[in-house]
Amino acid sequence: MGTATNEIARREQRKKVQSVTVRYRTATLGDFIEDQSYDVSSGGTFVETTSPLSPGTLLKFELQGGAEKRAMHGVGRVVWKRDKPGESGDDPAGMGIKFIKIDDGTQSMIDRIVEAQEQVAPVRESLESPPTGAPRKSVFGRVASVFSRS
Repeated sequence: MGTATNEIARREQRKKVQSVTVRYRTATLGDFIEDQSYDVSSGGTFVETTSPLSPGTLLKFELQGGAEKRAMHGVGRVVWKRDKPGESGDDPAGMGIKFIKIDDGTQSMIDRIVEAQEQVAPVRESLESPPTGAPRKSVFGRVASVFSRS
């Protein structure tokens, strides 16, 4: 498999979720930094940020969102970063964080968030693939607003 094919396969496995607030800090950052994620899996998350941390950086994180009322806590490691958004607009600046240490309760909550999105994934995928000539951004905007109301 080529690199482009691996990238497509990796993206198809990710589960998009409604906005989840991510708060994180490192040993050198005194205060928590707060950003958003729309991409959470059972093994990690992508955090949209204009100031991604360097790969290898360990951090403490909290996730809050979805139907979960309690914040989810853990330790993660930055495994990759994108300093600038991609040309297509589908690849925002940010960093990929791999979960390293989370308790069973947090893992269960993350799994529930991901599973809940599997329920709406077929509808969302069809809406994210507009007919030829349809303006993609306006369709995506409507989809995002529908999911943010739930």
